Amino acid sequence: MNKHSTATRRMFLKGGALLAAPVAAASATRVLAGARPPAELEERLGRLEDEAALRELHQSWLRAINAGERPGFDPAVTHIAEDSSAEADGWRLARDGNGASAQFDCTVALESRLPEDSTLAQMAHAQGAGVVHTTERRRLLISYRKGARGWRIEAIASRVR
Repeated sequence: MNKHSTATRRMFLKGGALLAAPVAAASATRVLAGARPPAELEERLGRLEDEAALRELHQSWLRAINAGERPGFDPAVTHIAEDSSAEADGWRLARDGNGASAQFDCTVALESRLPEDSTLAQMAHAQGAGVVHTTERRRLLISYRKGARGWRIEAIASRVR
């Protein structure tokens, strides 16, 4: 390494630092002055926060269903597994920001009791086996509402795919 190459690198770095100083100073004064981001950024941030809250609400609802609770849904459903190969239609937020909807493809495990109208069914019930387990593919249609305490599920429907 010779003196000329060292001097050239130093001049390059010094020049870069001198050019960057006004930009850094302008950014710092804007932060210190409490400059608010443009309304578009605030709106986008609010939208992202709402989507995150909706995802968390949806996941906690799925966990409750799969844990054996059946909060506001078909009592025959015992388990819901989202179809990872199908793409969700995504969250559609209402323009006013107080409502949303989503659609999800899933596989639903169902449990139904045999009617006790035959001797065979009565025997099955007596032995603790009078339940039929089935699975089917469905599309969940969920609507959400935002209130004073945050997001909640307003309505859930499903249709066989």
